Amino acid sequence: MKVMRWSLVLGVITVATQSFGVIIENFDSATLDSQWMFRAPGFSGSTSGNLEPDPNIGRVINMPLPPNPNGGSGRVYEASWSFKWDAPHNWVRLTTFNATGTPNPRIDFSQKLYFQMWTNAPIRVALGLREVPVDGAPGSNGGTSGAIEWVSGFDLRTDGQVFDPGGQLYAENQWHQVQINLQSIGLGTPQPGKVAGFTGNGILDSTGGYVLEHIAFTGVEGHSDYQVFLDNFAQSPTPEPMTMIGLGLGAAFLARKKKKRV
Repeated sequence: MKVMRWSLVLGVITVATQSFGVIIENFDSATLDSQWMFRAPGFSGSTSGNLEPDPNIGRVINMPLPPNPNGGSGRVYEASWSFKWDAPHNWVRLTTFNATGTPNPRIDFSQKLYFQMWTNAPIRVALGLREVPVDGAPGSNGGTSGAIEWVSGFDLRTDGQVFDPGGQLYAENQWHQVQINLQSIGLGTPQPGKVAGFTGNGILDSTGGYVLEHIAFTGVEGHSDYQVFLDNFAQSPTPEPMTMIGLGLGAAFLARKKKKRV
């Protein structure tokens, strides 16, 4: 009977792990010192005026210290910049626009999008999603035509005609798993605090699909010099009903077994 019980538990674990999604980019096979998937911080004309000319670092490097504890290995993307003290807004658009390796990557809106990030100073993070006319496989090149909307889990903001995206706040000197459940964000309806217009109308209403056009990094008051490491961009489906049922049965079985031992 003991063998049968453990077989049941292992079966539940297998159901859960089979839902793992698609790796969009982990930089492990990327060319060192290249602008792989992302351009340098000063590339975008939308935010270059917010930055000092130096540093302007955007490159693939070998895994730095501290290493990524969330399964990262090999290489990561490093971005480094400094906000001007007198700039009207302290945000930078780190864009995938026709970069090498994985340019203009499509994303699947039925799944979660996640990646790992380390930052040397507190920073706010939002995604710039380009609305494209044709959908495609996650990670494939979706092109550069279409309006761009900002998306975040919460705390997006705009300031009249001058944009300052804001987004979720992350602490300094540690690795974070940044995750946005795209499936939970309503398509075709306004979502204050979660969706805002950059060049678009503030509504996710694409007739086709979406491209991860940029990451919007907004600085925190009192901090101007930033260094960020990025790793393991991937998508994972939300658990299907049968998976959730299986996980529930497994938890109930273990609880019952523990109760019998007492």
